[in-house]
Amino acid sequence: TGRGVLIETLRDLIPGYPALGEGGPLGPLRKMNLLGPRTFLVHANYLCEAEILEAGRAGSPVVHCPASHAFFGHRRFPWSGFRKAGSPVRVGTASALTGGGPDLVAALRRGIETSDVAPEDLWFAATQGGAEALGLGGVTGSLRVGYSADAVVLEHGGASLRTLPDKLLEGGKTAASMVQGRFDGGLGSGQGTGATYSQGTSPQA
Repeated sequence: TGRGVLIETLRDLIPGYPALGEGGPLGPLRKMNLLGPRTFLVHANYLCEAEILEAGRAGSPVVHCPASHAFFGHRRFPWSGFRKAGSPVRVGTASALTGGGPDLVAALRRGIETSDVAPEDLWFAATQGGAEALGLGGVTGSLRVGYSADAVVLEHGGASLRTLPDKLLEGGKTAASMVQGRFDGGLGSGQGTGATYSQGTSPQA
């Protein structure tokens, strides 16, 4: 609508910030020459086809928040449309006030319901893809030697590489957790099997 606390705050912070109705949802960004790879389009639930193509040409990443998307009952998120246009889609969590919280796996499960995307694409968007969008692709986002890793190890039986993305969305018993490349209890903590890792490397290696 171009009204409300958020838009008024933006106008106070950014002199000349245009009204929301001028040029559609991307109008203010277009006018201020802010569309590009360093501008993340958060939610982007109601861009028309022309605006999706424009965002793709600019290379602006789109951040889909499945929990808030479901909470507000939005139309199905056009994931494949953004991807075909050239905008990388990444996944974010939402506030507890809008049906979200810190549970990323729960957000990914919602992503299956709110968008036209495969489980493996959701996992990529929430991990390696997110790191790449933030310019941290060579630091984190993947389980590789030398990378800073925050990870959770889940116990799952009978999952193959083909079915693993679906199985992981079901959740499971947490076997161990890793923060900043170091295991915290359980597997690899020194209390059981495995080794302790720091910043993605083993001191025993």
